[in-house]
Amino acid sequence: MIPQFLRPHKRVFIDTDVWIYHFEQHPEFGRAAGIAIQSLEDGRFRGVSSELTLLELTVRPLQLGRQDVADEYELLLSS
Repeated sequence: MIPQFLRPHKRVFIDTDVWIYHFEQHPEFGRAAGIAIQSLEDGRFRGVSSELTLLELTVRPLQLGRQDVADEYELLLSS
């Protein structure tokens, strides 16, 4: 189910925080982020994001030596 506030929009900017809340299953915002991303995946709207999003998502995993997590984020965002 797409959130009411997203319904009238054909294109939605997805900020880095939304991806982080979704990937890390944030206790307060993870569910809402997941619904928004699922709606995007279902084609209910087109998503756009900054070219900095991938950098912002991968910096922490790379600092922690988690190349596997950084690679997974890149894969998820590119497909």
